[in-house]
Amino acid sequence: MLSSHINCDRHPQYGLVSICTAKHQCQRKLCPQCVQEHKIASDLIIPYQKFVEQLLQKFDKSQIDFQSQQSTTLLQTIQKKLDSILEEVKIIITNLKESINIISTMSKYGDNRYENLINPNLNPLECKVEDLQFLVEFLNSNSVMEWNKKKKIVLDQMTKVIPFWEKLVIGACSLNHAIDYVKNYLQIYYVTSSTQKEITQEIICLDGLEQTNYGLSSTKFYFTRKSNGNKIYSKEGDCLRLENTQLGQQVEDIIHNLEQIRYLQFKGQFGINGYKIKQWNYFWKEQQIGGGKFNFQGQKEGKWIDLCQDYCEYFIITISYQSQKNVIEIGSYQLDKRIGCWNYFWKNNKIGGGLYDEIGNEFKTGLWIELSNGFRNNSQVTYNGEYKNGQKVGSWDIFYNYEGKNKKIGGGSYDQIYQMKIGRWIVLSDEFYNQSQVTYHGVYVNDKKVGRWDIFFKGEYEEEFKKIGGGSYDEEGDELKIGKWTELSRGFNFYSQVTYNGDYKNGKKVGQWDIYFNWNGNQKMQSCFINIIKKYFSGGGQYAEEGNEFKVGKWTELNDGFKDDSQVTYKGEYLYGKKVGKWDAYFKNIYDVSRYEWIGGGLYDEEGNGLKIGEWIELSDEFEHRSQVTYNGQYKLDKKVGEWVIYFNLGGKQQIGGGSYDEVDSFKKGKWIELREKFHDGSQVTYNGEYKKGKKVGKWDILYKGRKIGGGFYDNEDSFKIGKWIELSGLFAFNFQVTHIGDYKIGKWDIYCNNEKIGGGFYDQEDSVKIGKWIDLSDGFSNESQVTYVGEYKKGNKVGRWNIQFKNENVGGGLYDEENSIKIGKWIEVIDDFGAGVGQLKITYNGEYNDEMDIGGNKKRKEISYNN
Repeated sequence: MLSSHINCDRHPQYGLVSICTAKHQCQRKLCPQCVQEHKIASDLIIPYQKFVEQLLQKFDKSQIDFQSQQSTTLLQTIQKKLDSILEEVKIIITNLKESINIISTMSKYGDNRYENLINPNLNPLECKVEDLQFLVEFLNSNSVMEWNKKKKIVLDQMTKVIPFWEKLVIGACSLNHAIDYVKNYLQIYYVTSSTQKEITQEIICLDGLEQTNYGLSSTKFYFTRKSNGNKIYSKEGDCLRLENTQLGQQVEDIIHNLEQIRYLQFKGQFGINGYKIKQWNYFWKEQQIGGGKFNFQGQKEGKWIDLCQDYCEYFIITISYQSQKNVIEIGSYQLDKRIGCWNYFWKNNKIGGGLYDEIGNEFKTGLWIELSNGFRNNSQVTYNGEYKNGQKVGSWDIFYNYEGKNKKIGGGSYDQIYQMKIGRWIVLSDEFYNQSQVTYHGVYVNDKKVGRWDIFFKGEYEEEFKKIGGGSYDEEGDELKIGKWTELSRGFNFYSQVTYNGDYKNGKKVGQWDIYFNWNGNQKMQSCFINIIKKYFSGGGQYAEEGNEFKVGKWTELNDGFKDDSQVTYKGEYLYGKKVGKWDAYFKNIYDVSRYEWIGGGLYDEEGNGLKIGEWIELSDEFEHRSQVTYNGQYKLDKKVGEWVIYFNLGGKQQIGGGSYDEVDSFKKGKWIELREKFHDGSQVTYNGEYKKGKKVGKWDILYKGRKIGGGFYDNEDSFKIGKWIELSGLFAFNFQVTHIGDYKIGKWDIYCNNEKIGGGFYDQEDSVKIGKWIDLSDGFSNESQVTYVGEYKKGNKVGRWNIQFKNENVGGGLYDEENSIKIGKWIEVIDDFGAGVGQLKITYNGEYNDEMDIGGNKKRKEISYNN
């Protein structure tokens, strides 16, 4: 008879008497008081003696013993068989290698016998009898031909060796993956059965990077890991990416760049222990752009084509202007370490690179040309200097290449030991590009800024840099800002010359800070808008004097992306660095700069948590003169709830969309009308469909000014596109309507421009990569620049002859290598925006590619022809 002398932890005056058997999480062991408080059915609470009796009745020990003995015997047998097979495989491999060595030796001996005996100095009388017999047979027969036939037969058999063993290895890896899956399943079963936790899907909200009008900006997205291991990336109900877990796959890092989430794929094979093995390739929008091989330890080996950090096809600057950031890095790996020469390529031009040590320390050595983090076609910034043992030393120069002219615009020196900046430097802003040429001038001591630092700026079409700001750092080398400063806004450029003026104390902002906007238009603009003031006060407020950088009291702040046609300000109050109470949004129209007009706002909680509450009118992220879009609805503790309405102001406010949010989780639900990215007066595109728990489901239509122009269906579970779709191109507008039509993404796809078929091709049924004949559109395809590329794909790779056409007439082209899909031989290429712009220039570049790079390491332009 069992007895209990164990008291309850929660009610020490009572002993434990019962066990809870309900399917939920609890302490399980209950005292009489716990039984009263435990709100579940009484038949699920069993006295502990009865609990033991029921367990003994259900448990058949003899059956467990029999199954355990069977399992142990079987597994031991398999282990012994594997040991035996391993020894047999070793013998077979050893024998194969010995046979290959003998064949190689005999082949060389046979070839050398002909070469050594038959020559002008031959004297048959001095030959051995066996050699003379060999020569007579050669003279009277076709012995060379017979010898070559025999060698070919042997070599044909030898060529089957590697594919045979590779096939065996692939099969063995697949079997390994299956056994690992079972092993992991048993481990999970053991853990979950002991903790009574069910395996459920995991949903987390993460910070990521997304392209906006002002570069890569922070954004939120959802990452879901389902119970079967599949991963889903989503944002605002759209499935951006679905990754099906492969057998043997290790847990991969989460991608945070939304452009890479949408368009970048890395495809290959997994080996044992989840290692990537053999060839893996990068694909961007189903086209191969790089890759290389892994060894069986999952380490990169041999030649690789890597992608630059934050690789993306476009770096968006404005609604109508996009900049490319698609740099690849080519070189070799040894045991996952870069070695030897590495070169950087952009648009098939070598633009930088240098040497790594051959030892495998991955130390850079000698002269290098490095690229800025934001390198792209309107920010071609490079750093030129020397490395010793992986450290920068001596003088480093900064160059900016604009319209083919590579000019030194900055730089300075490093010490010879610790890679520390010393002396006078000119450094560039992190956001440097043609419309935001900002430099900082000052002195470093032991890698720390000290003393006076000045800020200079030059517009794209201006000749000279002009001083626009700056301030001082402490002299002790702590790099603390002190005294008066004039700083620049994030996104500062020719059209958004916003500065912040105020005081620093021990590196912290204190007291009054004023915000100024300097609108410095060109002569044409000045003649049109004669009332525009060059520089005027736009906002500001107070920082706490305690030096904690808390904003306090009334503030006027500028919207992110504030510029000439998006002059939006917010007015309200701060309490200990948090917004409180009523905040209003104002907009100054570029055509009426005399006043600001109230356009929105709402309330923050009064407790100082910075939480939005009650009714709000919010502005779209791309709000500007041509895109005056607002969202009207309710917040509850910083979460959107209930109905939200979308308005567009174009000569009058009109409702154009909206829908409802869940009251608990703030997920979108039910019918919604949403706006397409970059919605403006010339591109009034909306998406109409249904949400379920924050995910798009079922049919969604695409409308332009209320007229249906496209759409398709979403899967009801994971919100990915299925079946037939009509999609829009990136720059869809009233006079430029490009659509892509096909089954997502398999089989035939057609491309139409203004209802006329202009391109398309086929996608593979399994991997959704391009195959066969295709007509692709250029990245800058438009009404004026109707450039297309015509050629063939093999498994997503361009191969053979590709022609460049302008309005269906050949204007250029060349060959792609069949193996690596790189340009080879003579090419005629065209400039970006060929046929567009002022004068409708049609410029071609004639040159030759050789050995994966341009002759001499750069594109050799033998001829430049200007055709108007």
